[in-house]
Amino acid sequence: MFHNFGARCLGKRQAVGSNVVSRGTCTDSDPEGDQIFSTFEARATEGKPFAGTHVFVGGTGKYAGFTGTADYTVQPVKSSDGTPMFSVPHKAKWQIAVASEQAANDLGQQLVGTAADAKAMLEKAVAAVKADKAKALEVFNKGEGGFRDRDLYVFCDSLADGKVVAIGNPNAKQLLGQDIRLHKDAAGKAYGAEIYAAGQKPEGQFTEVSYVFPRPGADKTPVPKISLVTNAGDLGCGVGYYKPAMAQDMALKVVEDTASKWTLAYNANDAHGIAALFTPDGVFLPASAKEFKGRDEIEKALAGRMKAGWTKQTVSVHEAHAFGDIIWATGEYTLMGSGDMEVKQLNGLFGDVFVKDGDGWRLVLVTANAAPPKP
Repeated sequence: MFHNFGARCLGKRQAVGSNVVSRGTCTDSDPEGDQIFSTFEARATEGKPFAGTHVFVGGTGKYAGFTGTADYTVQPVKSSDGTPMFSVPHKAKWQIAVASEQAANDLGQQLVGTAADAKAMLEKAVAAVKADKAKALEVFNKGEGGFRDRDLYVFCDSLADGKVVAIGNPNAKQLLGQDIRLHKDAAGKAYGAEIYAAGQKPEGQFTEVSYVFPRPGADKTPVPKISLVTNAGDLGCGVGYYKPAMAQDMALKVVEDTASKWTLAYNANDAHGIAALFTPDGVFLPASAKEFKGRDEIEKALAGRMKAGWTKQTVSVHEAHAFGDIIWATGEYTLMGSGDMEVKQLNGLFGDVFVKDGDGWRLVLVTANAAPPKP
């Protein structure tokens, strides 16, 4: 485990005399791109080495459900040219939880299928139609039998009259029975006519149709997708997929929307509004204070900061990435004072981790550091 992994961490370090505390978050990535997420806390006191623990909180791909801990000690290493070097051996205990089938399906709906996955599902769907058309349409509509996987699902229309007879997307059930030839997407593109025409082409020929359409998850916002469409007897059937870049666009929108809500609430002296952006057990690790866990503690911490004179804040998002039902992001912030604090300013970097919560996303972890004061 962890062989050939790359790590990216963001944290803060506090030093009071010889006592040092370091806290933050890490993302470890294997060569295939699957990731493990963790928090960490390390301490050092006079005469003792810097030591801490990583707490694994989940992952993506093969590491979904990854939990455990890893104890580590920072050991200085001598170099020939005097450059500071350190060895940080870890001793980890971990497990990967096996979720129930329903939980796995729920989690799977947040992951992104590929073009190859879409084609494989479509070929399987055509075979199912040929074997038993009525049964195939039933399982397509229910999303059963492997015909709803992550954001992939089957849809079919009748070549006789264009009516939609199957669609596995629960956010699009209203389209059943409608003439697909009349369908336009949110941008006004008449994609339905293209899908109908693609289904009339010779069997075994796959045609790509691009348009915007909502995913089958809780978020019903139309997003760009590409559907592969082919003939299946007297039906035209297709399976669409969403490119990873499209998922990253969605992640950036989620993070920027949350940053805007945070800024508006902060500048309105609304600590309660900011705390509501977190999950009930969310964690806030600011640059100059202890860890705050849960909405009540987070609200009190932010209210105290505002009362102390730090009344204005700006936030700029640098990047955001979606991995399954998790979004992580980085950026920078500026805190500005008022009254006796008016001439003071504090800058730093932050790292956010979001998790899916019902119809939206909430913060499960926010960590920040403070930039050194300018000379």
